[in-house]
Amino acid sequence: MRYIDAFNHFFPKRIYELMLQSPAGQKDLGKRMRGIPALYDVEERLRVVDSFPDYTRSFARMGSARQ
Repeated sequence: MRYIDAFNHFFPKRIYELMLQSPAGQKDLGKRMRGIPALYDVEERLRVVDSFPDYTRSFARMGSARQ
């Protein structure tokens, strides 16, 4: 079975820490995110990805904000 990861979020550790310090990070969002180390830990992310033999990522390039 092929696994397609369409929500492959990843944050640099510093951004992740800032997000947890935000008002949303102090509430429900922070509770959910703290339980998913693959969001900020590259080694953990690769370990999880490697556990699926037929894994595919879906990428969407974000454009820069227009002013």
